[in-house]
Amino acid sequence: MWDTFVSFTYPVFILQRFKSEPKTDNSETTQKSNSIQLSETMNSESNIRKILLNEKWNDLFLKFSEKCFACEDVMMWNAIEKFKAIKSEKQRRELFYNICNTYIRLGAPLELNISRKDFGIPEIMKTFEALRESAIRGSSGSPSGTDSPKKRTIFAITSEMFDRIQTACEHNMLDNYTRFQASYEKQLEKELGVLPIMKV
Repeated sequence: MWDTFVSFTYPVFILQRFKSEPKTDNSETTQKSNSIQLSETMNSESNIRKILLNEKWNDLFLKFSEKCFACEDVMMWNAIEKFKAIKSEKQRRELFYNICNTYIRLGAPLELNISRKDFGIPEIMKTFEALRESAIRGSSGSPSGTDSPKKRTIFAITSEMFDRIQTACEHNMLDNYTRFQASYEKQLEKELGVLPIMKV
């Protein structure tokens, strides 16, 4: 109930406040405002990382995001962390395939809301398609050349492959983070040193 109230009424109050403030054409004020907003966004993203790297707070944030019907970014972030920790090439390939199939491909069950042209997605999807094609060929028993370009693409799966998508996920979490932080303000400050969000 509280989440719903905050998510619907808070933006209305902010909008009304900005509409009622007199507009100035002072470019210096605009630059300072943009600088403050950028600083707050960067601070929020580093606070999100603190929360996500802490097992207890990661679980709480995931549950909170599920209530807001926006858990795919947190789940993808966690899957990427698991992907980075894997040393086995076979396990990395399997998790890569599952991540693409669950979060990145068009029509995926938890498809991310990010640009399809950015964040290395075209390259990732080429690798995903090659891996899928290879799996289909392997299961049908048809021979495949070991020196084919598609075969080489499969082995181009590195632990850094999803880094840009992980950053996009953190950015997408900002809205949920703001509400989450407001709900757990005192505990976050005490346990993780996450300072309260500045009120405008």
